[in-house]
Amino acid sequence: MRSFLSAILLLLSATLCRGDGFPNYGYRIANTPLYIGGYVSALYDEKELDDDILFDDIALLFYANIEKYHFLGEIEAADIPLRGGKNSDIRIYVERLQLNYDFNDNTTVTLGKFNSDIGFWNLAPINTLTDTTTSPYLMENTFPELTTGLMVTKSFWDEEQLFSVTAQNNPDLDRNYNNMKTDRHYAFGYTYANYTTTWRINGGYFHEKYKGDAYYGGISYRHESARWTIQSELFHKTQNNHHTIPYNFYLQLTRHITDRHDLVFRQEFYKDHSIATKEAISLVGFTYRPHPSLTFKTEYIRHSVLPLNRIVFSCSMVF
Repeated sequence: MRSFLSAILLLLSATLCRGDGFPNYGYRIANTPLYIGGYVSALYDEKELDDDILFDDIALLFYANIEKYHFLGEIEAADIPLRGGKNSDIRIYVERLQLNYDFNDNTTVTLGKFNSDIGFWNLAPINTLTDTTTSPYLMENTFPELTTGLMVTKSFWDEEQLFSVTAQNNPDLDRNYNNMKTDRHYAFGYTYANYTTTWRINGGYFHEKYKGDAYYGGISYRHESARWTIQSELFHKTQNNHHTIPYNFYLQLTRHITDRHDLVFRQEFYKDHSIATKEAISLVGFTYRPHPSLTFKTEYIRHSVLPLNRIVFSCSMVF
């Protein structure tokens, strides 16, 4: 725990020393269009069988906007233990490396390695910007979180509706940093947004090394108001002609108590034949944001079947 507190103090110092004259995220390199920023997350994870104190993420971001071109690069070190007795090898991964080109106000082409355009949770990969430290079960087991390939997005009717098409026919860039080792991924997405409510429909096919062909499909919903954010996703996965995951569902309610304090409830249900498990997962959490760039979170997660109950405390910041 002492190591975890030291990590929190380090993050606090880095945030407070920035001063009010800097933007919330990123620093521009003088006389260039390039910005450098990043994010750091430290956590204490108390499980039924053991506990961990670690830097969950240390990431460095590079990005630039030049007229119709937009570049983003991200390298990351993950799961670095903060106390002895555990493997402390540090590996650097390429999480994202993408170039976007805006043909016009409605059409954008993305080339490189990017977050797959699926659902809502998959498009918010930074701990500081999410309501919980832990992710729903479906994030690791249903579809590729990252794609190395090409994506075209096009909006219609004053951007109320958005279509995306994704194509990958090559190995992943840095395949050690993806939840699945894919060499093919074809997908589509449809988004409808109206004032405070957004719906998304996604589907796709991918080929996973050693595991074969897989198909997925799902629907996502998000509603935001001054006091509540409601987010839910339901997905299905078929692999090698078997209904590997018949259903994978979560509903998350975030109560905005104040501008800085949130209370979070999440309920999940899934059935996964690959691990012969059907269970429910419940989460209750609290989030405190004393600064736009700094977030403290605590959450309790309870599993109905597997011995994976845990308590997680985290501190994260973007810079």
